[in-house]
Amino acid sequence: MNDAIPDTSSTETPAAAPTQLSPGVALARRRMERGLSLADVAKDLKYGVRQIEALEQDDFPRLPGATFVRGMIRSYAKLLELDAAPLLHELGRREIPAPATVDLRATRIPFPDGARRSTRVYAVLSVLVVLAALAVAYEWQTGFLPWSARTPRPAAPPTPVAVPAPEATPAPLSESRVAGPAAASGSPAAPQAAAPAAAAKPVAAPVAEAKDAPAVVRVPVPAAAGTARLVLQFQRESWVEIRQADGRILLSQMNRGGSEHELGGKPPFDVVIGNAPSVRLFYNGQAVDLRPHYKVDVARLILE
Repeated sequence: MNDAIPDTSSTETPAAAPTQLSPGVALARRRMERGLSLADVAKDLKYGVRQIEALEQDDFPRLPGATFVRGMIRSYAKLLELDAAPLLHELGRREIPAPATVDLRATRIPFPDGARRSTRVYAVLSVLVVLAALAVAYEWQTGFLPWSARTPRPAAPPTPVAVPAPEATPAPLSESRVAGPAAASGSPAAPQAAAPAAAAKPVAAPVAEAKDAPAVVRVPVPAAAGTARLVLQFQRESWVEIRQADGRILLSQMNRGGSEHELGGKPPFDVVIGNAPSVRLFYNGQAVDLRPHYKVDVARLILE
């Protein structure tokens, strides 16, 4: 009789585990136990409130795929200090639909011949506009377009107007140091009546010369120790920028053709000259050859 009852204690199937809560319900209960709102969780996990709500309701079709759901469960469980393994195991028993895919197929839209030609014309024009913009930007960077510099173009100096000297006050003529050798030799002052008429000729002479002579701009520079002089003569319009040793800008402007600038400062000088072939530079009285420093008609050099 005893042989009829086999010993099956070693092969007995373990009892089924009690039904577990779904991942969403378990997370929702834990969240409420900790006194957190959906907005608090969404803020901490960097998810949307609707995504957290869909996860807690096990509404997985509203979420973008199984991989995304697993990542949310791990992050959510870590925030609530839960073990994510049982939740992921329970999730594996559920079917999560794949995210909807959008069928993107290229559709050929027939265009009439006129529309195709217009499209090609617009494409060519667009390319030309882009190339022109790049060329202008390059020329501006290299200094070939000096008129686009920061400093505005200076206004032309006013043309000197001849003012006749007053007949009753010939004294200022003696202060302008225009006296000839006769005045220096101590000649008698008897012919003073003819002096105003003779002196009036030099006053009117610059008016006739100013029409044809180029404008000459000279900046008086005091002779001091450690300074050097520069002279620039412009045959044509040219933009120049000169900085001295301490970085101060001595000259930065557009210069008219036929003008001349004389200035001084502390060397070394950082010199940039636009339209350099039409400019002559003298440093302490010595002519400087700008040709070795050309780059697209712009000379860049340092004078020690």
